[in-house]
Amino acid sequence: MERFLPERAEKAAEMVAAALHQNLPLALAGAGTKAALGRPVVADAMLSSARMNRILLHEPEELVLTVEAGALLSEVNELLAKRRQMLAFEPHEMAPLLGTSGEATLGGIVAASCHGSRRFRAGGVRDHLLGFKAVNGFGEIIEGGGRVMKNVSGFDVSKLVAGSFGTLCFLTELTFRVWPVAEAEETLAISGLPDRKALEILRGIAGEPMDASGLAHLTSGASSGLSHVPDLGSGPLTLIRLEGAREAVSENAAALLLRFKALAPRRLGREVSARLWGAISALEPFAILAGAVWRLSAPPGAMQAAVSAIGPLAAIYDGAGGFCSLLVEEGLDGEAELIHETMKVHGGHATLLRANETLRGRINVFPPLESPNLMLTKRVKAAFDPRGIFNPGRMYEGV
Repeated sequence: MERFLPERAEKAAEMVAAALHQNLPLALAGAGTKAALGRPVVADAMLSSARMNRILLHEPEELVLTVEAGALLSEVNELLAKRRQMLAFEPHEMAPLLGTSGEATLGGIVAASCHGSRRFRAGGVRDHLLGFKAVNGFGEIIEGGGRVMKNVSGFDVSKLVAGSFGTLCFLTELTFRVWPVAEAEETLAISGLPDRKALEILRGIAGEPMDASGLAHLTSGASSGLSHVPDLGSGPLTLIRLEGAREAVSENAAALLLRFKALAPRRLGREVSARLWGAISALEPFAILAGAVWRLSAPPGAMQAAVSAIGPLAAIYDGAGGFCSLLVEEGLDGEAELIHETMKVHGGHATLLRANETLRGRINVFPPLESPNLMLTKRVKAAFDPRGIFNPGRMYEGV
């Protein structure tokens, strides 16, 4: 496949215009680490932002960061860490889970809406994306949002492109709000709890004003994949992360240790805590295990029943049960239908994160759309990319 690597937005626009003239479908990518995410794309060429990788602006006092779409996550994290700042939605590498190579780019992270365990408290990618620039399917440079928090000039298109998987436009520039790194971080770990009991505890803590920024529960099959993180024990693992002012974190941790004394909770310390939550956000426990991986979203009180109905090999509950990642047997078309129907019954939805290309081409990778929503999706696609040359079929067949 021919690969186009523009270094500036103007050149990218020329390339898109040429592809449009030739009716040439394009696979859009950053570094290509998420090429195995979504339905297979049938395209004749690839348009990549890998050479558009500059960090354009960082205003620490204003908590604003602007980068080109091909900027590497590792370099952005390094820059922000020097000023004790971060991207609060915890973007992560997906290459180990998906079996791809390379380093994640910020454009790919926005396009795939990659967020971590802090989402239930801090919000997801679209909540931190202030603005963007891109090339649409007309070969035009467009932009949305801005560099300030309040932008009421119309519909917030930034929220639309986040999670669009490159089906709407070719991202060239992104502006984020950043957060200060918390003064203190502490994680408490409890081993051996049944899923139902663990989730009851986590939902209770989620409703308390103690700045919990991570509330996760891993079944035995999932926790075994964290052997590289010390002091976790074995069996099901329940995790509570606290972040904030040092005194508040210390007081809240002490209160939880006393409350759950009978369950023998352990304090992990900041270094281990950071490694652990990075591994959970990137679903590292599933990276070394065979099978398909699904991401579920549902009301926290309904998630455990939904997961029980599906019967996975292993599960990682996150956000106090509002999210859950499942490992299931690969190659069963009926499994996908069961998962989508089960989540619909329980007021949620499911997205396939990892499976072989053949399976991804046969089943609904993303939640099936009812007719009105499908029509709206097609109208939005047509507004950005009327000839359908960007990532055709990546999310839905024929779109």
